[in-house]
Amino acid sequence: DIWRTTLTRWPLTPAAPKIQMRIMQAYNLLQDEAGARQARDALATNYLRGTEWFYANEGDPDVVEEALALAEEALVHTAIDHHNTAQELRAAGDPGARAEYEIAARAYAAYLERFPDTPTSYENRYNYAESLYYSDQFLPAAEQYAQVRDSNLDNRLQEDAATGAVLAYEAHLDQERAKGFALPEMPKKDTPGPFDAVEMPALVMAMQAAYDAFVRVRPDSEQTPAMMVLAGELSQRYYHFEDAEQRFVQVLDEHCDENAAIRAGTAIVDGYVAREDLKAVQAWSEQLAERGCGSGEEKEQFAGKLKTLGNAVRFKEAMLLYEAEEYEAAADRFVALVDQAPTDPNAEAALNNAAVCYENIGRFASASQTYRRIYTDYPDSESADDALLRTGFNHSRFFEFDEAVQSYLVLAENDRYKDSEHREVALRNVADLLDNLQDYRRSSDFYLRYADKTTDDAQAGEALFRAAKVLGKTKDHSATIEAYQVFLGRYGAKPEHAERAVEAELRIGQAYAAQGNRKKAEEHYLATVSSFAAKGLEMATTAADYPAEAQFLLAEYALADVLSKKLTSTGKKLDKETKELFDALIAATGAYDNVFPYRRIDWVLAAMYRRGYAFETTAIAVREAPVPKKLKEYTEPWFAYKDILEAFAVRTETKAIQLYEETVKRGKEFNIANEWTRSARERLNIYMPEEYPLLRTPALDLQLEDRR
Repeated sequence: DIWRTTLTRWPLTPAAPKIQMRIMQAYNLLQDEAGARQARDALATNYLRGTEWFYANEGDPDVVEEALALAEEALVHTAIDHHNTAQELRAAGDPGARAEYEIAARAYAAYLERFPDTPTSYENRYNYAESLYYSDQFLPAAEQYAQVRDSNLDNRLQEDAATGAVLAYEAHLDQERAKGFALPEMPKKDTPGPFDAVEMPALVMAMQAAYDAFVRVRPDSEQTPAMMVLAGELSQRYYHFEDAEQRFVQVLDEHCDENAAIRAGTAIVDGYVAREDLKAVQAWSEQLAERGCGSGEEKEQFAGKLKTLGNAVRFKEAMLLYEAEEYEAAADRFVALVDQAPTDPNAEAALNNAAVCYENIGRFASASQTYRRIYTDYPDSESADDALLRTGFNHSRFFEFDEAVQSYLVLAENDRYKDSEHREVALRNVADLLDNLQDYRRSSDFYLRYADKTTDDAQAGEALFRAAKVLGKTKDHSATIEAYQVFLGRYGAKPEHAERAVEAELRIGQAYAAQGNRKKAEEHYLATVSSFAAKGLEMATTAADYPAEAQFLLAEYALADVLSKKLTSTGKKLDKETKELFDALIAATGAYDNVFPYRRIDWVLAAMYRRGYAFETTAIAVREAPVPKKLKEYTEPWFAYKDILEAFAVRTETKAIQLYEETVKRGKEFNIANEWTRSARERLNIYMPEEYPLLRTPALDLQLEDRR
């Protein structure tokens, strides 16, 4: 108590360090560890350079030197004492350990500042680094570990210090990450460029140096290969690819049996993949496969990845050929890839791309065969349904309609593809192809199925119409009529189906005509005309073909009436027959006139020809009319009567010739040669053979001369 009172009253006295020493010794004699420890801490810290006591006594070097000597011993004991306490607390999981490490660190720091090169400073510096590390002062800890590692005083703790430096830098990096710092990602596929080297931060360079030093100090450590890889990865993260590759190659050369070599090889390949250097990727994939680095299951997995990578490079090379429009070469590469690696992840895509290449060069059979491989060899592929669709399409392009139907039927009916977006298209395509194959009833059924399946109302209406239209190609006229009526019932009033509704009325009329039901046929022909007008469709359009045809067919019935009239009687009966013939002729020619307003040239030509034909047949009928029996044959009255008939026939015939000539003329104006213009020319040839010689019909089977 006297000594404490003395220090309290005269803390700056030159004897203060000795008095503090006596206080510590007294506590030791009393076996008061806590008091002794407190007294030692005061001796170790109150009389060092920079303290108030030091500045008060710096004029007496002997006193200062004696005080520092006492402090040195106290510092060591203080640091060791708090260090041991900290270790005990840390082992017990007590959070108070951190504070004890901080005190120990301050004591070690003070000691090392005063006594950096004493025999014990080497071990004390390591303990200082440990105290800094466990008090979460990682960056200064790393620096102290590095000094121990590189010290010339001793090497007993070199390996431990090398490990500590690495751990301290890594822990400090974790602290920096929490503040927002992040190492760049390792470059790999789809990493955006450019890939110019970026300056490495000082912390990263220090960490890399720590890894390198660990490798130098502990070359035989189990951790050495991993440290080498980590050092190389730091270079690669900042796009120092050449330095990184040298480091990775060293791992491959010196530690190929270790799985760290797999990581090194992967990094090399990823770097080239990122830079899209396909040749280097291929070369390194082959080299790594030959080296066979790694061990155990990881080695097998890496070998598989290398094979996959090599295939990916081949796939990419084929894609480059495809993009350069070198389709045949690209197709060969794609198919070869699948042949050699059928389980490769890109196999399905390769087959699909090969098929597209074949399509682009017109090899549709090859395209179909390639698409078939997708849905047969890879039935669970997402593109299997698309392959089926394209197979059918290419069979069609190659005129293999039966095969196309089979492909589409699989897509349309197999439950595997019940949710395919292509199922509707397949149904429609089957219907179209069956129509081409003249399997009209099945075609109609598939159009109906498509109409029920599709959610597109406009397409459903069109399919319903097509179902009726293909039935019209059979002799089942009743079914045809019913199918068209179903269409009209559902879609006849909808504006988007106006043209189809008009056509449906026409086709119903034609079906009734085929049944010999003239009354019903005429009703629907007239309905065609009225429907066209009611729906506001325009003349001189495709839609106008239907009322024009309907008017023509109505006129054909009128012409049939003309042709059915015969002049076989004499006297009053002949007068009646003649009147009926002329009335029918007038009705027929008037009916044909109804075709002209629609301004559809094909039907105009047909109507003109048939009007001429009506006049010509009338002239023939008049010429063949019998002479009254009361007129003696070859008498003057008999010849007079024949002259009257001939004169009338000539006038009628002249009208026919004019209409035939007009038909031919109009055909030339519109550059049309059809059955009506040919028939008109044939009739004219009878009357004026020099002006209208018969034209030779070209043979349909002539082939172009091969001049290659």
